[in-house]
Amino acid sequence: MRTKKKAHSKKSKKKHSGFRNKYLFYGFLFFLVLLFILVLFQTGLFKKVFSHREVISFQIKDSCSVIVGRLFHEIDSSNSCVLKCKNECLIRELDYVNYNFTLSEEDCNSCFCSCK
Repeated sequence: MRTKKKAHSKKSKKKHSGFRNKYLFYGFLFFLVLLFILVLFQTGLFKKVFSHREVISFQIKDSCSVIVGRLFHEIDSSNSCVLKCKNECLIRELDYVNYNFTLSEEDCNSCFCSCK
C-alpha cells in the first residue's frame, strides 16, 4: 500500500512539473515580448511606425539677383532644392517626404517641400 502512495506522489509531481514548465514558458515569452517593445521605444521605431502625423508643406524662398544682366539663383537645380528640403525637415525634427521644384527663366525659382 505504501508503494502505491509513493507511485501516486510521483505522478502528482510529474503533473506539477508540467504546469511549472508551462508557466516558465509563458513567463519567458512575456519577458521577450516586453523586451521587444522596450527596444522599439528606445530606438524610436515605435514612434515612427505608429505615429500618424500630418504632412506639412512649405516653400523655401529662392533668393535670386541680377548681375551683369544675368539672373543668378541660390536654388538653381532640383538637387539643391532636395538638399534644402531635407535640411529644413531635419531642423524642424520632421521626416522628409518629397519636393516640387519649378525652374523659372524670368523670375526666382520655386521649391516646395513636404515633411511629416
